[in-house]
Amino acid sequence: MFYLYGIIDKPNTELALPQGFGDDTVEVVICGDEGAEVGAVVSEIPSEPARDRNSAHTHMNVLTTLMQHCMILPLQFGIVFLSRDELVETVNRLHASLWEDLRRLNGQVEVNVKVTDRSPLLNKPVCEVAGEPGEDETPSRNEEPSVRYVTSKGANIKIRAQQSRGNELLAETIQAPFAAMVTGKIWKAVPSPSGRPQITANFLLPREQFDAFQCGVKDLKETSPRLDVRITGPWPPFSFISEEGAVKAVVEAAIAEQSAAAENAAVTVAKNAATNEAG
Repeated sequence: MFYLYGIIDKPNTELALPQGFGDDTVEVVICGDEGAEVGAVVSEIPSEPARDRNSAHTHMNVLTTLMQHCMILPLQFGIVFLSRDELVETVNRLHASLWEDLRRLNGQVEVNVKVTDRSPLLNKPVCEVAGEPGEDETPSRNEEPSVRYVTSKGANIKIRAQQSRGNELLAETIQAPFAAMVTGKIWKAVPSPSGRPQITANFLLPREQFDAFQCGVKDLKETSPRLDVRITGPWPPFSFISEEGAVKAVVEAAIAEQSAAAENAAVTVAKNAATNEAG
């Protein structure tokens, strides 16, 4: 079987390839038509890798090593084709779209930023207003359950509204300084038990802008000490591969092949069992 890490352009020169699963050097399988050829970065493996931290690290190491030398469309961890023929057929069928995605994202990297606003909250945390008093409060043990429910419900609404608006303001704050250097951005709210605004933001930017981006984050920390800002990257552009694009189709093809194989195996087992009973 063949483990697929990602898709690259057909190398024009000899490419230094990293080690993948089994400590063997990964292989680049060339697919597609001349002039729009792509390379599937794979390892031939005897069985699927364990779904653990070490395997995930191996997967990411291959991607981050290759991205230093070429553009790579990263695949999620765990994509396996049962045969080389099925792998080649799938990538051949989708090579034109994969080639276009490589052109669209060429020379760009992804940077992840997590931001928490540590400013004092306007409303109390839910636990304090829902029947679990703070240090300076006395519990109301005789309060009717219906009153506690309504109080808790109203507090939750206030907390959610406060956090939602805070998240939007936080997203504006973190995106504004980098508007001129990024080519794509995505953000989402991250649940915070304290009720404080907290988001993660993914930025797509030219590789040569990464140092400037880091300087911008440093400036933001200095000018806005209320913000806890954490940055990781650069990474391959996981978040900016179209959900409806060719990479998704490659993943679906691998899953479909494995499902069909599992179904065939189950049918074979059932037939053998029926034959044994008849005998």
